This record gives sequence, structure tokens and C-alpha cells, in this order.
Amino acid sequence: FGKKSKIIFIARDPRAIIASMLKVELKKASNKSIELTSLIEHITNDIYSYYYLVHKSKMYEKGLLIVKYENIISEEKELELIKIDKYIGYKFDREPFKRNFFNFDKNDPTYSSNYEKNIINNKSSNIELLSEKHIENIEYIFSGINHYYKWW
Repeated sequence: FGKKSKIIFIARDPRAIIASMLKVELKKASNKSIELTSLIEHITNDIYSYYYLVHKSKMYEKGLLIVKYENIISEEKELELIKIDKYIGYKFDREPFKRNFFNFDKNDPTYSSNYEKNIINNKSSNIELLSEKHIENIEYIFSGINHYYKWW
């Protein structure tokens, strides 16, 4: 990256990421036996490693804009988008934040029927796929990072 490059890191609640990835993995393994807790632990480790690397990277030291995903899809998204405008130095087009414009393979395990709908609310967490114990473990693992992001 050049010296004038600007990086925007979109941070999402790890419980929602893990639940979403779990949903994909369960679709992939629909006809296979799967041990849920070990799969959740594996996904949790991957996501934690990602956040850890971002926070330890030189990009983080030099400055990047951190935007919370949940804010982008909330009713107050314009406040978050204004932060991005100020950071990049101009007002960017809001249209992509209203609707997905891509064609998706409906047979792909990562496909969601939400892809064809307008982006209007924060109902994308899939957290209900996780047990209370899994959520508790995830919150414990991410407690240090949560101190910064304040997801819960």
C-alpha cells in the first residue's frame, strides 16, 4: 500500500460471524455427521486470529478507520457512512448500501435469501444457532477485543 492509502476495517460482532459461518458449514455438511462444538471452536479460533492480526498489524499502528458492521446496516447507518466520507475525503455513493446488486449462485452454501432483499435492518446475526454455552465461550474469548468494540 502507498503512503496515502486509506484502509477501512469493517468489524462485525464475532458471535454473528461465527453463527453465520456455522450456518454455511452446516449447509456444506448437510448429509454428514458433524460435531458441533468442535466446529464452533474451529471457527472461533479462525475469527479470533483474524481480529488479533488486524490489531497487531502495521496498518493498525499507522491508522485505519474501524467501522462496525452492525452500524452500517442499522437505522443510523448514515452517521457511520459520514465517518467514512470524512476519512476518505469525499462523499461516496450510498446506493450499494441499500441493495445487493450481484447475481448469486443459489446452490452455493454461502448463499442467503437475504442477498436479494434490500438492506434495511440488523437481522443478520443467526446467533440463535448458538447455544447459551457457546455464546458464553465466544464472549469470554473475545472479551479483550470487545473492550474496544463494545458489541455486548
